[in-house]
Amino acid sequence: MTSRSRPVLGRLLLAVLLGGAWLTVELRTAEPLVDVRALADRRVAPFFLCAVVFGVVYFGSQSPDATFLAADPGVTVWLLCAVLAFGAAAVTAVARRAGRD
Repeated sequence: MTSRSRPVLGRLLLAVLLGGAWLTVELRTAEPLVDVRALADRRVAPFFLCAVVFGVVYFGSQSPDATFLAADPGVTVWLLCAVLAFGAAAVTAVARRAGRD
C-alpha cells in the first residue's frame, strides 16, 4: 500500500462508518427522514436501481469524454460500442425483472 492510498482508504472507511451510523439511526427512529425499509420493497426497488444506474451513467460519462475525444478513433469506436451494449443489456435485464413482479 502506497502512502497516497492511505488517506483514500481512511476516507472510505470513515464514509462506511458514518453510513452505518446513519442507517442505524434511521432504522430505529419512529419517523425517519428517509424510509430505508422502502428501498428493499420489491415493488419499488427496480425503480431505485434504475435511478442509481442512470445517475452513475450520467455523471460517470462526463469524465471519459476528453479521453474518447483524444483517443485513437478505431479503438474508441469499439470501446464505445462495448459500453453501449453492456448498458443496453443491463437496462433490458432490469426491465425484464421489473415486469415479472
